[in-house]
Amino acid sequence: MKKNSIFVGGFFCGVIALLAFQQLQLRLLPYRHATPGNFDVRFATKRVSFKVDYNQPVFLIDKSGTQFKLEFIPASNGRIDYSWSAVTEPSRKGSGTVFENYETVGKTHDGVKVKDVGSQLKIEIEGLQIEWSSGGQSSGYVYFHPDDITITQTPIGEQAGGGQPATRPESK
Repeated sequence: MKKNSIFVGGFFCGVIALLAFQQLQLRLLPYRHATPGNFDVRFATKRVSFKVDYNQPVFLIDKSGTQFKLEFIPASNGRIDYSWSAVTEPSRKGSGTVFENYETVGKTHDGVKVKDVGSQLKIEIEGLQIEWSSGGQSSGYVYFHPDDITITQTPIGEQAGGGQPATRPESK
């Protein structure tokens, strides 16, 4: 009887620990569309946001000092087209479209609950990963890991103050 009690107690402790761990993972998910298979805890816990005005370029600088110009242009149906190019080598370029597509699944005292039904939020620029979210008709936000990328509103060569970012990222 004592062995059965110990086994049952251990089993329930294990189940409770597993459920607590899963809840922690779900709370850390910074994306409404993320699944455990594409989730990077480091990105979620140290990411910062940067407000971007549409039709105004921003500049991404990677660890090696390479600068990329990134522009967002409003399209139709809430979609935002983007294009990027390396500042020193304009032939290194790319483009794409980002958009949010959520379905309301319920309302609670905490607010509206939504489910992602096909958003495209990720932008990859030669291995650099950022994520976009809508901020309205004229602006949005990009989210990034500050150890990998610096984002500014002016190219490094044009900044006053010895190349420091013109605008600090917002913590998120």
